[in-house]
Amino acid sequence: MRLGIRSAIFSLLPLVLMACGAGADLRFPVALGKTRSATEGTLENQKFCRHEPRQMQSQSYVRCKTKGFKVGESWLVVDYSEGQTVLRVRRMEHYPTHEAATKRWSALVAERSEELGVASEEARDVMAEFGEAPLGAVVWKVWRKGEAGHLLGLYLVKPDEQDDPNVVEVLRRDSGR
Repeated sequence: MRLGIRSAIFSLLPLVLMACGAGADLRFPVALGKTRSATEGTLENQKFCRHEPRQMQSQSYVRCKTKGFKVGESWLVVDYSEGQTVLRVRRMEHYPTHEAATKRWSALVAERSEELGVASEEARDVMAEFGEAPLGAVVWKVWRKGEAGHLLGLYLVKPDEQDDPNVVEVLRRDSGR
């Protein structure tokens, strides 16, 4: 009987761990076209802090220091237009193992598929034309998001460096639409 309980606990452990840290929020935190001030307010509410002094066009945000156990790290890079509205958002997450990153990527794929439907080969081709796939991308899926012609790409990456992201999500406009 004890072996069954231990086995159940260890089989649930990855799910519990994914609920902590970077894996807790499956929703994409920023919308395209929002102003910088609205975006920074949204990010503050989701516990992201500006990583560096304010930049004009590309700004990094990291998870604010919080208490508790974390499995992975996450950060965002938001690209702003000259008019200070969001043009592109890249969410990057780093997990200590490829297995943990794969589980996170799979959870995000399931969430995005439920929200947006089936990933599109046509959208993937368009995203590839923009050169959005990060170096080391092993597998990726791309969805069309909404009527505004937005593209949402989700990449599983085998990084070259130990601290590089192994899950990357990109939200951008399809400028051809």
